[in-house]
Amino acid sequence: MKKAEYNKTGTRMIIDTGWKTFDKQVKLISTGNVFSDTQLSLFVRPYSMTECNGFTFPEGHLMEVDLKPFRKVPSTILAKLRDINRRDYYILYEFNIFDKNHHSQVWSYVLTDYHHNLIDFRLVGRYTEKRRNALLNLLPYVSEQGCFC
Repeated sequence: MKKAEYNKTGTRMIIDTGWKTFDKQVKLISTGNVFSDTQLSLFVRPYSMTECNGFTFPEGHLMEVDLKPFRKVPSTILAKLRDINRRDYYILYEFNIFDKNHHSQVWSYVLTDYHHNLIDFRLVGRYTEKRRNALLNLLPYVSEQGCFC
């Protein structure tokens, strides 16, 4: 996995994905549970997990609670997350930018397993080569093998 580098004050990650708009807005790209300006990522429990803090819930409930903060998850990734045979935690990453009006726009998703092995990744919204290349350049920061494409 690629190690993040930070500016001299340690307040901003130095990243060059090839998409300047995104790179200027990034403060942090990291693995696991992250809430930052350009990244939302969470561990997503398997469908079969029913126990949490001493309470029992119906199958699938805890998984859906984990997915609630995400906005536009592609159906191919949702299918992998909602697979009733999945037994391991997965990590779902959502990357976004802020437009000129300061509205957050989701532009990509990455799915890894608990050990950061890449499972899937997707662009959402408007497709451009710049966004595609930026996503491919992000993968080594959140997955062990980077891109398998």
